[in-house]
Amino acid sequence: MKNILVVYLITKFCKKSNFINFIKFYKKYKSGRKHKLIICYKLLDKKKINFFRKKLKNIKCEEFVDEETKNDFDFGSYYRVAKKYKKYLIFFMNSHSYPIKKLWLKKIISRYKS
Repeated sequence: MKNILVVYLITKFCKKSNFINFIKFYKKYKSGRKHKLIICYKLLDKKKINFFRKKLKNIKCEEFVDEETKNDFDFGSYYRVAKKYKKYLIFFMNSHSYPIKKLWLKKIISRYKS
């Protein structure tokens, strides 16, 4: 199986509380699968990005700052992330998403077929 990428997209339309909720539950529930976490920022200024970075200081992750200035919705960012990480199996999460059970990623990936 390919390496797994979990991508959480946060945009200027997202409530900060949604992101804080994601972090809380991401820490609480083990994924059950080795993966790389990418936080994708879209249509955010430096001040807002820095707010989110501070919340992530105890979480191992990478950033993808989407440079697109027009709002092409979540799908535009998903496309650009997928284009960059072609060798990964990617699980996208929008700003309303968060894990709710232990082994959440393992359960989702177990249904994946090439």
